[in-house]
Amino acid sequence: MPTTIKLKNSVTTTNVPSSLAQGEVAINVTDKKVWVGNAATTPVQLLGTGADGSFTNLAYTGTLTGGTGIVNLGSGQLYKDASGNLGIGTASPNSAGVNKAITISGTSNAILELNGGATRAGYLFASTATGATILSSVPASGILQFNTVDTERMRIDSSGNVGIGTSSPATYGQVVAFGNGFAAACASGTTSAKFEVFSNGQTNNQVTLTQGFGGTDNIGYLFNRANAAFVFGTNNTERMRIDSSGNVGIGTSSPSEKLRVQNSTGVNTTFTNNVDADLKINLTSGVSLVSPSTGVLALGTGNTERMRIDSSGNLLVGQTAQFANPTKVCVSASVVGFAARHTSSASGKYFYFGPDQNNSFIVYNQSGTGVYLADGGTSWTANSDERVKDIIEPITDAANKVSTLRAVIGKYKTDEEGTRRSFLIAQDVQAVLPEAVTVEDEGQDTEKLLLSYTDVIPLLVASIKELKAELDATKAEVAALKGAQ
Repeated sequence: MPTTIKLKNSVTTTNVPSSLAQGEVAINVTDKKVWVGNAATTPVQLLGTGADGSFTNLAYTGTLTGGTGIVNLGSGQLYKDASGNLGIGTASPNSAGVNKAITISGTSNAILELNGGATRAGYLFASTATGATILSSVPASGILQFNTVDTERMRIDSSGNVGIGTSSPATYGQVVAFGNGFAAACASGTTSAKFEVFSNGQTNNQVTLTQGFGGTDNIGYLFNRANAAFVFGTNNTERMRIDSSGNVGIGTSSPSEKLRVQNSTGVNTTFTNNVDADLKINLTSGVSLVSPSTGVLALGTGNTERMRIDSSGNLLVGQTAQFANPTKVCVSASVVGFAARHTSSASGKYFYFGPDQNNSFIVYNQSGTGVYLADGGTSWTANSDERVKDIIEPITDAANKVSTLRAVIGKYKTDEEGTRRSFLIAQDVQAVLPEAVTVEDEGQDTEKLLLSYTDVIPLLVASIKELKAELDATKAEVAALKGAQ
């Protein structure tokens, strides 16, 4: 093996040493080329292109070391810059401004492929056409697994099920599973899109958020599949719930009606169109139902208004505007407007009163018996048509009966002002005409007699007729006596 190095200089890149013994090295300083002799004493070019100090062929064993300068292999096919950033397919690997970055670039798409032996395990792919970045496993049974502290935290199995805190999300037939409290989501498909939450394997008692029910509509649903309440809260405190019967409770955990709003310090609720219509319900002290100052409070049935309180506080029934002023209550109806009875009255007993079709004001009992004030009239009128009456008997001995009645001036004992009034005494009338007297609170300490003065008129008329008959008889007798003289 020679121990000398032959140096050869040439002005052209084609000037090759004529021969080199095996192991001899020739260096063309001008052309920056290096040759070595082989066993056939033929020069073999080892280094140099004639333009720079690049390698034509290089093989080495052991460690390759050097400075911190740029390494450019294949004109950017593999590139290391002075900061240690590595580029594959690019001579500008530090486009993100991060030291020690690895940048992979291609003319169409960029891909980083990971293989296990001859098996393609997975890849990281960036599409320039769609802008998508894809991380994918390749084998049919492959998974994507995510770890921290060398411990699995999340995985996507080969069916697309996502498990967080579990390595077998598909065990529950769900798309997403979370440890002991499991949740599932189906973004699309032939069935409903849904998100479900359940715990401790309670797969039949989940809370479900879904669009469409059975894939039949686009309605959004949120419900509890279990026979239990649905609770809403803020600040870790319950504010509202829907119980298993469908009752809604606000401020209570046990609503007994379809909607129950409860607050120990009172309930204030406002419904508004945020312009000119408000309805306020106040249960702070009593019950208050209030409309805005410029609006009305209307009540109705059958989608028809029946009654309103206008902005002036007038109560209008059967109409929307006040027809009499000044009045606070206006009632318009095709029948008499009012009926009343006492709770202790016998069943079926009552009075009804109000204007009739003739604009007369009537006060009748349940049988249609009573009095009325005719339109423009100044006194009460009673129905006295013979055709509606059964005559039982005439009033007899009327004059003597009238003579027993005390006609007095007196005052009521409860009248603090002592106003003088003319009276008949009910007890006197009861003795001769009981039909004109009513007993109130009979048999009780508060019992008293009530006298209908107008019912005494027939007795007075009968008395007058008797006196007139006697007078006429007396006149006849006097006339007869005078004629006999």
